[in-house]
Amino acid sequence: MNRQAIREIKGFMVDLDGTVYLGDRLLPGADDFYRASRACGKRVLFLTNNSSRGPAEYQAKLRALGIPAEKDEVFTSGEATLIYLEQRGCRSIYPLATADFRSLMTTAGFELTDDEPDYVVLGFDTELTYEKIKTACRLLMNGAKFVVSHPDLLCPTAEGPVPDAGSMLAMITAATGREPEMIVGKPNPLMLELALERLGTDKASSAMIGDRISTDVAMASDAGITSILVLTTGTAPEEIERSPYRIDHQFESIADIAQLLSERNTA
Repeated sequence: MNRQAIREIKGFMVDLDGTVYLGDRLLPGADDFYRASRACGKRVLFLTNNSSRGPAEYQAKLRALGIPAEKDEVFTSGEATLIYLEQRGCRSIYPLATADFRSLMTTAGFELTDDEPDYVVLGFDTELTYEKIKTACRLLMNGAKFVVSHPDLLCPTAEGPVPDAGSMLAMITAATGREPEMIVGKPNPLMLELALERLGTDKASSAMIGDRISTDVAMASDAGITSILVLTTGTAPEEIERSPYRIDHQFESIADIAQLLSERNTA
């Protein structure tokens, strides 16, 4: 491990679920990492595929857990999805989404409708109902375009993994035969490109910290930036050995990175 290379990174993109916290429990050292990074003059952007909440809700959660993050230090796959749709001239959406994600949509100027929308948008809808599924399938079979915020099959929680947007997508595809035009979130490099614009650093001076090889490491590797894997959620050694993606650095937890940065700050 090249410790100096990590110390020279100017901007960290940091996964939330499984890296910073698990459920409502802050993982050890996550608050120390944030403070050490800021003390070293580094930029931090908390990056999550979980589109069930908006950035303000994530900011409030981080602050309640002891991390004084600013609202612009959080970037969700929901925000990235809306940027993607805006760039494609979308005006109307039928949402399979939580109230928080729907609020982001209306704030961004999109019309929410079940009457010939431009796109059906699927997020991590923890408020999913049969009526929503039935309406979305009808619209897709009638030709509406289809976008998904992220591909995760499961979301880590304190009670164990729960079905995520990817599982919901599998059901809808089985019913309609429709695959989405775009899945925006990690590991799609598009998510990283949009996050870098928010972070304000370039690829050469940035790194992605996360607990999942299939999303966090894959995105960093495909986009050509430094990948840092933390083993907080128990990634098996054999998974690391057979990973098709480049893992540049590996730590037991984000607490180890905090310690490395603190050493530099106190030197």
